[in-house]
Parts: sequence; structure tokens; C-alpha cells
Amino acid sequence: MYWLLVGVLTCSVLSLSVPGAEVRFNFGEEAEGTTPTNFDSVLHGGGVPPVWKIVSASVPSGFQAFGTKTALLNSGTVLAQTSQDTTDERYPMFVYRSASFADFTFTTRFEAVSGVTEQMAGLVFRYQNSSNFYVVRVSILAGTSLFTR
Repeated sequence: MYWLLVGVLTCSVLSLSVPGAEVRFNFGEEAEGTTPTNFDSVLHGGGVPPVWKIVSASVPSGFQAFGTKTALLNSGTVLAQTSQDTTDERYPMFVYRSASFADFTFTTRFEAVSGVTEQMAGLVFRYQNSSNFYVVRVSILAGTSLFTR
């Protein structure tokens, strides 16, 4: 499974220690080939460990196109899970470990680039370990969304 987190991840949060704090993850500012810090790469299920890297990609612009023949794409860097492992029931996660949040608002864009067994992306929260967390996810191949624990 290969997918990209496109653009800026914005997490507006109410932290237990700092009410109204805002944490922004702008992977577009990271150097290509690196792995962002303050995150842990975790795997739920089987298969080889996930590989998270910053890669170059064309991403949709935030501006509206002038006419129907204009494509507004920007080149930039994005976060990608690049492992090509096809193990079924394999769920790679990139867990932010630098803070704990009580309530939060999370905004992101993602693109499923490839995947034979599955193409999905989502948000994991209240993460305790690789078997104890909540997830909201979208499956592109199955055409479904899910909230589960």
C-alpha cells in the first residue's frame, strides 16, 4: 500500500496542559527522503514494518482553476508510506508522540496512489499501543468509511 498525506496536516487541539493550543504538521517544509521527527512508525497486523518518507509529488492547488482546461497542480513534498507489502490485514500508522490531547479538530488531505490489497487512510487517536486505539478511516478500494476501536 502506498499513499500520501498531501498538503498541511492541521491539528487544532485543546491540550490537557495548554488550552486552545494549535499544532501544525507541514510536511511540505520537510526535506525529501527524510522521515519527520516526533512520530513513531507502528504496524497493526502482519507484514514488514512500514516505511514513512517525505517524497516529491504534484499536489492540488488551493486555488480554483481558470476554466475547464486549466490544471492547478503544485510540486512539493508530502508524507508517504512507501512499503509495497501486500500482506492482508496490515495497517501502518504514523503516531505523533510529543503531546497528549483531550479534544481536537483535525484537518488533512490524502491521496491513495497505489495498492493491490488495500488503499486506505485515516486518523488514529487515543493510541495506547498497536492493538489499543481508535481509528476513523476511508477505504478507497472498498468504497467504505469506518470508525472503530
